[in-house]
Amino acid sequence: MKRLPKMLLIISLTALALGLGVTIGATKPAPAWLLALPLGAVFLGLFLTALMLQNEVAKFDEEERAKLTLAARLSPDPHRPAKTGERGVSRPSLGSWPAGSRH
Repeated sequence: MKRLPKMLLIISLTALALGLGVTIGATKPAPAWLLALPLGAVFLGLFLTALMLQNEVAKFDEEERAKLTLAARLSPDPHRPAKTGERGVSRPSLGSWPAGSRH
């Protein structure tokens, strides 16, 4: 388990325990304490969602890394000047301009 799901689980269990303790208790607590139980349920849902998506995110990261590796392997070297017949724009040398096209 990664760090985020662990934190969500800890927050969820703490809030659920606090909410159950406040709800079951015989005294009348302040209304703000009654929010702990629904807040625990929300964090439990976030934990379950993060847990389900954890493997999918790992697969997606692996696929994207493979795509970037393939693209880097197939792309031309940016430091080498392009030649005629290769990918990219050919660059004419200074002596190849027509003599009559002076401005």
